[in-house]
Amino acid sequence: TMNERTERRRGTPRWVFIVVGLLVLHVSGMIVAMTIATRDPSSTSTPDYYDRAVRWDEHVAELRASERLGWDVTVAASALRDRAVVTVRAEHGAPIAGCRGSLRAYHVQRTEDVASYPLTERGDGWYDAPLDMARPGLWIVDVELDRREGERFVEQFEVVVPALELVEESR
Repeated sequence: TMNERTERRRGTPRWVFIVVGLLVLHVSGMIVAMTIATRDPSSTSTPDYYDRAVRWDEHVAELRASERLGWDVTVAASALRDRAVVTVRAEHGAPIAGCRGSLRAYHVQRTEDVASYPLTERGDGWYDAPLDMARPGLWIVDVELDRREGERFVEQFEVVVPALELVEESR
């Protein structure tokens, strides 16, 4: 029995293998978690959040100036979800024509896929841009419109695109 004890002391104890195994398992799990977190496009932050924070005061001033214009602007996905449709009306409901502008949009689950397009005037206060809004859920759409000297409208809209099943059921 004395020989057995001396042999056990000379070799590496079993608990060391257990501890090393658990550490390797933990490190492997962390590598997998980091890989998933960095490759998943839904795990990114709001686009240009730092630049927006730096320009916050300027942005608030633009929003207030836009509010003073009194325009009623709405944004929606087209029926086929292949375009973003923007309507621009005055306070009393008259369409506002002659605007030049653009929109910038992204789905909240794919913030790295930001699309920017110029708006095309279609008449009667309607403007649109070729934005693929097939993905259901919440979209963030930034609209910028300019008309005449000094008339500038900026606003951020949340557009909810329902799942196709909900659209068909509601008919």
